[in-house]
Amino acid sequence: MLKIIGKIALLVVLVFLLAWSMRNYLTGENPIKEASQGIYHPGWDIELEGTIYENINNSAFYFDVFGFNKPILVTFEQRDQPFPDSKLHTLAIWGSFYYDGTFYMKEGRITYFHITKYIVSFIGLIWFLVIFFKEWKITIKGFEERKNA
Repeated sequence: MLKIIGKIALLVVLVFLLAWSMRNYLTGENPIKEASQGIYHPGWDIELEGTIYENINNSAFYFDVFGFNKPILVTFEQRDQPFPDSKLHTLAIWGSFYYDGTFYMKEGRITYFHITKYIVSFIGLIWFLVIFFKEWKITIKGFEERKNA
């Protein structure tokens, strides 16, 4: 009886946390969600992640933000060289919007997490297949366990 009460209490807590999180997401102020809809909050510092759509010069580029419908113009202080525009990495930028929708970048970081994730996943898949086919062999009837394994 005590186990059933514990499971019911855990379920009630999980449902409450899920409902509370969804309410805050749907009704709370979310500057990134609002910026994707064209509502800007100048002065609010936020972080955006995406890829460089097109370099303009050493102090501006168009940025394709994940979740936005169109690229935004990003301005920043003059750099010696522009950011590399490659699809193999993402750029995380931190800054704030102006009233016209231009984003002023205070800091930017290039991340290679996505390509690393794919490489590690591919190595894991190859490793899994090697171990799998050491234990099993394919026959007309399906899979059979190897006798010498």
